[in-house]
Amino acid sequence: MNFYSAMELLKEKKFNNVGLFYKSIKNEDINTVKMTLRHLGINPINLSAAGIGARSYTAWVEDVLKAIDIAGSLGIKDLIVIASPMGCDTKETSLRHLRKGIKEVLPFAEERNVRLLIEPLHPIMINYSVLTNMKESLSFIEEFNPSQVGLVLDLFHQWWDDNLAECLPLIIPYIGCVQLSDWNGGASNPLERNLFGEGIIPISSYIDLLTKNDYRGLFEIEIISDSWKDDRSKMLNIISEELANIKELIFVLSENK
Repeated sequence: MNFYSAMELLKEKKFNNVGLFYKSIKNEDINTVKMTLRHLGINPINLSAAGIGARSYTAWVEDVLKAIDIAGSLGIKDLIVIASPMGCDTKETSLRHLRKGIKEVLPFAEERNVRLLIEPLHPIMINYSVLTNMKESLSFIEEFNPSQVGLVLDLFHQWWDDNLAECLPLIIPYIGCVQLSDWNGGASNPLERNLFGEGIIPISSYIDLLTKNDYRGLFEIEIISDSWKDDRSKMLNIISEELANIKELIFVLSENK
């Protein structure tokens, strides 16, 4: 399914606030993308994931700069960025390049009114991201202004971390988005995301912790699954029901805080 068909289906299912995947639009005519979103009444809440798979410092910077320009053109405030190893031999060198790269692209991001959100990935994806947990990610970005550089908390990537609950109060000022999905522990495809209640991630417990620590930002449902490729319409119907449950849960937890 191409980008435009996907947007039509999302609109049909009454999803009006949607995170966009950078790879799906980077080679599209951005004016056409912009007109399509406006015509359908879809509000893009973020753009992801810039920099992923970049094999050098130059490739990472060029990819992120292009993504910043696209985000700015579409009026998207938050660009989700991946801390690619950039082909470096050591983690320390990768992080040094990442810090340098962020400083290089920040002036353009400010000019385009775009905030960078770094998303640490599960350690199984170390070849894609040198940042794998929230504690080390916080330590990395503390030198930057939270209004310019923040974090994404994706529970699929972070729920396993025993230190997550402890560091939540510290990272909340930096969190631009919390991504929700479940995981059933399947060994055949460890990156398969599941619908809520179909796995072992204690989603409601983490939402409770976030709410108790005054998180009032975005929650985004992100289901990446080969199982639903042939019936995306049914998947969106189920997600719509789950979204209503999540909203009710957040309301109840906020009221009982």
